[in-house]
Parts: sequence; C-alpha cells; structure tokens
Amino acid sequence: MILKLTDHQKTLIEKHGQLMERFGLPPIASRINALLTVIDEPFLTFSQIQTILQISKSARSAALNILSLKGYVNFRTVLGDRKRYFYAEIESWKLKLTKDFEVLEELGGVIGDIAQSKSEKDILLKKDVAEHSDFLIHLGSSTILSLKTSIPR
Repeated sequence: MILKLTDHQKTLIEKHGQLMERFGLPPIASRINALLTVIDEPFLTFSQIQTILQISKSARSAALNILSLKGYVNFRTVLGDRKRYFYAEIESWKLKLTKDFEVLEELGGVIGDIAQSKSEKDILLKKDVAEHSDFLIHLGSSTILSLKTSIPR
C-alpha cells in the first residue's frame, strides 16, 4: 500500500521534526518520529517509512534504533509476518517527561542547598540563587503533578 501525505501533514512533519531536533534528535530521527505521530495509520513498516521520507535504508535503521533507545518509537510484530510495524510511543513521552522534571526538581533542591551555603557577602546573588531554586522546584513539582493527573483525551 502506497501512502501519500497531504501538504498539511508534510508541513506538520517538518515543524515537528525541527522542534525535536532542538531537543537533540538527529534530523532523520526527528522526521521519522514526526511521521509516526502525524500519519493517520496506526503502524508503518520499515519500507513505508523509507519510501514516504525518501531516505536510505541505513539512515532509516540508525534513526529507528535511536528512537527506540530513547523510547519515542516502538514496534509490534504479527505472527507469521517478518515485518516490524512501528508506531509513536506517546505514553512513554509522558514517563520520560516526568523523569526529566523529577531531575529538574532535584536540581532545584541542590541549588537551594547552594543558596543556603552562600555567604552574606553578595546578598543579591544569594537571593537570585534561592529564587532559581524555588522556580525549578515549583516547575518540576507542578509539571509532575500535571503529568500524573492528566486525563487522556
């Protein structure tokens, strides 16, 4: 089955891909991740991904390995069929974000310890460090709470 993307889907894939690059994903991995998120199909095969994005086999394989290791993409198999069917692992994003914000909250605690250990020589710096700590702790805890209590649509 040959899948065609609409112009709107192509635009969304490019926008999504560019943003994921800013999170540190390589360009091809970013576009595959975007494709699997945007496409109306629940799964895509290796060859469908390669054909739609017009990329080489090696680029496709390397990118899917990166995405799998990072938890952005997963696959399923079908008994009697050697193909892998790839899909965007949306729920793992929520877990990944929760872990990232837990680290951010923990960092805020360490920065708070640093603020407390500062001398009174530079009271403005001590205040800025304490505000930084408070902000990170608040951002981390409120985001974690939002992620844990969010209701899927």
